[in-house]
Amino acid sequence: MKDLARFFSTLCLITLLALIQGIRLLSLGGVNPNLILIFFSGLIMAPDLRQRIKPDFFIALLIFIFILEYFFSPFWLVPWLVLILMIVAAYLLRRFFTGRPFLDFLLILGFGTPIFYALLRFISGTVFRGGFMVWETAYNLILGIVFWFFLDLLKKYDWSRA
Repeated sequence: MKDLARFFSTLCLITLLALIQGIRLLSLGGVNPNLILIFFSGLIMAPDLRQRIKPDFFIALLIFIFILEYFFSPFWLVPWLVLILMIVAAYLLRRFFTGRPFLDFLLILGFGTPIFYALLRFISGTVFRGGFMVWETAYNLILGIVFWFFLDLLKKYDWSRA
């Protein structure tokens, strides 16, 4: 029952993040951060969360998100598929990173944003113009640092009293 509650609360949080990203609430100068990439990278690399996340929970969550995206917003299906494949690849390759969770998290964000757009352009067959990508990568890294410190605060919170 605890796993089911964790699954639905995480799904609600991801839905909220997708909504914030979709309505461009955090957009600065036309640059919109990839909140889903930041969230899942944090889930993958945060030391306390990494031991508690079971692979079947993680994969089920990604599949469920993809199914929801298929029914509610088929226009964004290819970007979500690329993003999900990148997150799964990062999850599977996480033991080959540096071993420092914060640095690995920043590496995923720093390289993940350009790779996401390169794969998206390759799949769609459009010309790659990546000037905005540098700004989005920087914005993702800044918001990622804020998210990481938020995860660190959650780790220090005594959940037994709540």
